[in-house]
Amino acid sequence: MYMLSVIAAIFLPLSFFTGQLGSNLGGISGTNSYNGFWITVAILAEVLRVQLLIF
Repeated sequence: MYMLSVIAAIFLPLSFFTGQLGSNLGGISGTNSYNGFWITVAILAEVLRVQLLIF
């Protein structure tokens, strides 16, 4: 049960961010930028790195 909680704590915030960025709404930042996708990936990777450092 502890391992399941740790895995959920890592993936729930990441899935929240990707779900928000994956919605088809106007006004999402980075859509007009060529590097917008890679900036988003870098932000998500940094969130994951911080989470793993906390654990």
